[in-house]
Amino acid sequence: EFLQRHAVSFFGMLVESARHLTNLQVRVESKEYSELRPIASQEFQDAENVLVGLLHVLRFDADRHFVKMGYQVDRDNTRGANFDYWGHRFLGGFQYTLPWWDVKLSYDYSLHYRDYLFRHSRFPESQPGTRERSDHEQSHAARIELPLPNNFRLAGDYLATISRSNLAPFSYEREVFTLSVLRFRKSLD
Repeated sequence: EFLQRHAVSFFGMLVESARHLTNLQVRVESKEYSELRPIASQEFQDAENVLVGLLHVLRFDADRHFVKMGYQVDRDNTRGANFDYWGHRFLGGFQYTLPWWDVKLSYDYSLHYRDYLFRHSRFPESQPGTRERSDHEQSHAARIELPLPNNFRLAGDYLATISRSNLAPFSYEREVFTLSVLRFRKSLD
């Protein structure tokens, strides 16, 4: 295994009205990587991450439709200086339920800015130790969900991550497409 995570999260929710809901999240996470030894001390990724965030949801038609927006700040305090950062994440999304067949369309977007605190010891390759890393990571999640008989649902998902960094080895793009059949069971009480 490459990574073990242990996290404790606290949530507070304020339902201001049938239309407005605000959520506060505080998370403390311990991350332990299985690095191959020997490794330079700056390369250790083991970390304590603390995140604080707010999310506001505008709800419509008994939650058949909603729009959400939020902000999170996080601090990754790593053992190795190459991975120590402050992050700022901006969140947005919506769900819309079509008037026919209760088809749900949803989309979530996040933009995570990570500003690393120390010069990277290995990159850029031409001049190691001269530049702090700075990343901008976009995440997209789109979903179409169709109800089927007997509490089944058919869902199609598209997930994408587009990460841009001022240090080339940390820039990448990833796309995932899935098609799922889900079944929801009613409570047994």
